Amino acid sequence: MKRGSVIINDVKVLENPAKFTSPFRFEITFECVSQIKEDLEWRLTYVGSAQDTDNDQILESLFIGPFSLGSYKFVFESNPPNMELIPRQDILGVTVLILSCLYKNKEFIRIGYYVHNEYSEGTEIPKDLDGNKIIRNILTEPRCTTIPIAWDDEIVPEQMMPPEVALAPEVVEGVELVDDDDENDEDYDEEEEEDMISEEMSEIDLEEEIELGEESADEMERKSDEEENTHKNEI
Repeated sequence: MKRGSVIINDVKVLENPAKFTSPFRFEITFECVSQIKEDLEWRLTYVGSAQDTDNDQILESLFIGPFSLGSYKFVFESNPPNMELIPRQDILGVTVLILSCLYKNKEFIRIGYYVHNEYSEGTEIPKDLDGNKIIRNILTEPRCTTIPIAWDDEIVPEQMMPPEVALAPEVVEGVELVDDDDENDEDYDEEEEEDMISEEMSEIDLEEEIELGEESADEMERKSDEEENTHKNEI
């Protein structure tokens, strides 16, 4: 089990099987292949219910370090889970125990164990369960997951990083930006100007028509008066 600056060589489950109320104990052997400047965090999580992560309990969180190059061994111990925080129907049967290690708050390895809890053989299961009569058996074939992280002065390989978000054009340095819509804006301005001129010409034509109409009406009225006067003179 290897990832970056730390190699997990071995994890042994101690005192197994045990009572539900007994502490968890793990003997962990690991190696630092390069110096790490900050603490490692070892964390133990008990899955209280497969249906709701709110029932998970972090049983212990231990910080140890920094470490120089070399091999190390220690016993990681934690209290058992609080049975009152586990749904009644999930106390017995199979659940999961997760031992994880983090560096700079980034998890780089997760070791998952199946745990089988059952009432002591020959004991009738009461309505109110007694943790001292529950036998906890940790299956010693764990499932391990490693996660790439950035260690001290190290960059995670690009293919392991999440895809980058493209920068907006205006924040790219060293590039003179040209707005593709400028020409369209100019065309739009010319068309708008032509429309305005056309509207003005239409207004002028309309005014001329009105003026011509007024002149024609005056002329017709004048001719009518002349004809009337001529007719009176003839009489």
